Amino acid sequence: LRMGLRRLRSSRHFLVEEATRLGPELLLKQKALDNPERHKIVYAAEPRSLQAQQELVELFVAYLPKRYPDLYTYDNGLKTITVHTPGFTKTFRLDDWMETRPLELCERIVQEDLILMRPALTDQTSVASTEQSYFMAAAAVGFSFN
Repeated sequence: LRMGLRRLRSSRHFLVEEATRLGPELLLKQKALDNPERHKIVYAAEPRSLQAQQELVELFVAYLPKRYPDLYTYDNGLKTITVHTPGFTKTFRLDDWMETRPLELCERIVQEDLILMRPALTDQTSVASTEQSYFMAAAAVGFSFN
């Protein structure tokens, strides 16, 4: 079996399927990520993935408020993104996350679980392999759905 890995080229991949479920799902993610015992289960990242994680935050703050202005607000001056749904409103300062856990910030503001993949390093590829191998560079997987 092989995963169908594709580079995301379209912003249509970030959908809020049911806006009424966004708040409750983000609360479940928050609960898991704030718990020190669960955090290590739902979040992992290689240090070398920091730049890719930062790029993802930049994509999210540029796209989400434009696509879903009723759910997301970005303040460029304060460098904050706010999620506002019935029963859940939270503002995140980007500076609190960008140098440590940018992918975790992304996980806290969208319904999807997120995995960043990277091509295998030279010492991780098999000489016999003819296909490009990929490895998980960072993941925030809270499985916050019913």
